[in-house]
Amino acid sequence: MNEAGLANALFAQLGLNHSSSATETSSDSREPSIHFERNLDPEDHKQDEPGHRPAQAVTSLSCVVCNESCSWKSELDAHCLIEKHKGVACSCGKGFSRHDALLRHCDSLGKKAGKFPCSLCKRHRGKQSFRRQDHLTQHLREYHGLTSEKIKNIRPKFHPHLFRLVCHHPGCEFHRGQEYSNLSYQEQVRQRPFNSRSDYTKHLKRVHNETPFPCCVAGCEHIGARGYMTEDGLRKHLATHSGGVQHLTELSGELEENDWTCLHCGWKPKHWDHRMSWHISENLSECSLHMQALHQDEFSTRWTLVL
Repeated sequence: MNEAGLANALFAQLGLNHSSSATETSSDSREPSIHFERNLDPEDHKQDEPGHRPAQAVTSLSCVVCNESCSWKSELDAHCLIEKHKGVACSCGKGFSRHDALLRHCDSLGKKAGKFPCSLCKRHRGKQSFRRQDHLTQHLREYHGLTSEKIKNIRPKFHPHLFRLVCHHPGCEFHRGQEYSNLSYQEQVRQRPFNSRSDYTKHLKRVHNETPFPCCVAGCEHIGARGYMTEDGLRKHLATHSGGVQHLTELSGELEENDWTCLHCGWKPKHWDHRMSWHISENLSECSLHMQALHQDEFSTRWTLVL
């Protein structure tokens, strides 16, 4: 199978439409589709350097290498993976093949204070704390010469996103409402309902017989507690059902176009930054659990594919 055929097969597996023109244009020597404000060498990037923000091509969902236009961020990421393009870029000139990598780059060089201080030296505390945990780990290993076992004991054990995992069932002791969302970051961490993702998973399955990604094909046994906790797990399963992957992709795109807002009550996930690809999956997870808990009829209608 040639490259064009392989690309079309992969897009078909993802439930996306892809013509051979994208593969053909990838070999063209086109002029860059965006003009960067700066031309910083990646090695010269510094914290608080101005101008680090996503650069837009022809449209916000166009590849900056070949100008291929996509409907959703997940489709553009799939295009970059297949064509080996760094299709999204920072205004400083550095390119990336995934939205989440681009946003992590912009956030790590922005003006927000880091959340991972080093407890062994004063240089990396407060505003100078590391913005990423892997950078703190690298610092502890290379600068302080610690072994992996000692790093585990020093590194913060609480994942900064755990406070966002809440139960959607009103009346449940692990449910958190709007008042919780309005609390400060520190207070949300203190009042978080779960201490680990495994505790969250066990609660959903054992107490409510739910998973965020049950199979959406009518009649399949992988529903309720036998569903999947990740979108990737569901997509791999749906490859065994005709039209299943395409149905999930269209549903995710529809929810994203509506800014993840519930059509019944106006609820939407407030914490997840939908610019990042993996946050799109988290938004889909939260919407699924919200509908299962509060709007079961809507969930059954919108989620289920009848073959």
